[in-house]
Amino acid sequence: MIKVLLVDDQVLVRAGLRMLLETDSGLVAVGEAATATRRCDVATRCTPMSC
Repeated sequence: MIKVLLVDDQVLVRAGLRMLLETDSGLVAVGEAATATRRCDVATRCTPMSC
């Protein structure tokens, strides 16, 4: 399983990406952030493999 952190300033874009990821059993969204600064905070808590 590949853990992914979703980062985009648009809520609908993040929601759409999460829905797409949920259709693939090998990918899972472990967190979301709206800004690059927030991404750093979230990434330290959820330890994604990609962001």
